[in-house]
Amino acid sequence: MTCTTTASAWDGDPDQEELEAKSFLALEILRRIEALGVSQREAGKRLGIAQADVSKIINFKVWGFSLPRLSQLLAKLGANVEIHVRVRYTNGGPGSLRIAATKARRAA
Repeated sequence: MTCTTTASAWDGDPDQEELEAKSFLALEILRRIEALGVSQREAGKRLGIAQADVSKIINFKVWGFSLPRLSQLLAKLGANVEIHVRVRYTNGGPGSLRIAATKARRAA
């Protein structure tokens, strides 16, 4: 399963695009917490943040968190977070911001 959000970093409201990317990471954090079957308090202990911050994240109140910070938290919950930069050799037009999640394959 692949979930993707794509937005041009130059079209529209950049704050909205960043918020969408952060919300996507928050959704993945929520999914990991649910998959682990832990409480917000336990998740906070594992992440080294207050339970109140876990609550903010899983309720998509993410404007106080940076993209790198949310990525680090997701990694602490056992997700492999990768950032790929692919340069297009074109006339210098706008690129895009894409965040995707794929489900890990089970070991055979």
